[in-house]
Amino acid sequence: MIVGTTFDPDSLKIGNEDLVPWLTRLLEPQTIFRFSTIQVGDDARAVILYVGAARDRPVRFSGVAYVRVGSAKKKLQAHPEHERKIWRLAERETFESVPALSEARESDILDRIDYGAYFELLKLSLPPTRAGILTHFEQAKLIRRDSVGWTITNLGAVAFAKDITSFPSVARKHIRVVRYVGKNRVHAERSQDGARGYANGFDGLITYIESILPREERIGASFRTDEPTYPSLAIRELVANMLTHQDFSLAGTGPLVEVFDDRVEFTNPGKPLISTRRFVDLPPHSRNEHLASLMRKAHIVEERGSG
Repeated sequence: MIVGTTFDPDSLKIGNEDLVPWLTRLLEPQTIFRFSTIQVGDDARAVILYVGAARDRPVRFSGVAYVRVGSAKKKLQAHPEHERKIWRLAERETFESVPALSEARESDILDRIDYGAYFELLKLSLPPTRAGILTHFEQAKLIRRDSVGWTITNLGAVAFAKDITSFPSVARKHIRVVRYVGKNRVHAERSQDGARGYANGFDGLITYIESILPREERIGASFRTDEPTYPSLAIRELVANMLTHQDFSLAGTGPLVEVFDDRVEFTNPGKPLISTRRFVDLPPHSRNEHLASLMRKAHIVEERGSG
């Protein structure tokens, strides 16, 4: 029997601070979590707390990591055997394979994933049946079949979502483009958030960035021409690498392009996997191997390091 609760996460305060900001501030690294309230019957309500899994290191609360031992909560440092077991399991899972939407129906997949762009970019013939489309998606690790329906993975969401913000696990990973007036960040002329996946939205993103870049007038032998300040090839390469090689484990931040009168800045979450001084002579190293492979098949990146 469900008893219900009067707990309200939206109104609870710890001291003078709301519950959610308080929890966010004390968690390191920040992880995805959310409260959901549901009505059960006529007079009972339940509150569900969803907590995203840790990725590359334990999540600490107020500087301390905990683990459940039986029915008791214990400090993780006192149980190294549990920590080893947890991370052996975690190493098998990457951010790209984590569910972005579980218990999905076939219609949910076709409604949320841009299958037309997938087959066009990969230069594949569109299968005549829904089953054929799902088979391709499953082989590409965009989806997987679970005991209850289908799961859309984070890879499927970030690469080919019709609306990336509809997937909570990657909603903050949409790209933002900001055009400033002048040479600093005092006045923003316009700001645009991308909603489509990285692969199916790539050409539109490049077109938009180039439309707001500074341009200069050049005088030829007979005519004046208005030409972009920055080569299109360089813009494409920088954007592609920014999207593909970001650190998805960092919450609350995503890729950002900032356009000034005298420069363009590309920023993505995380630190480079190799020293910035060795970009030219060391072989390429992809942080997100499945995403990099998919973007290469879509002819967006090359994974050879020549960029």
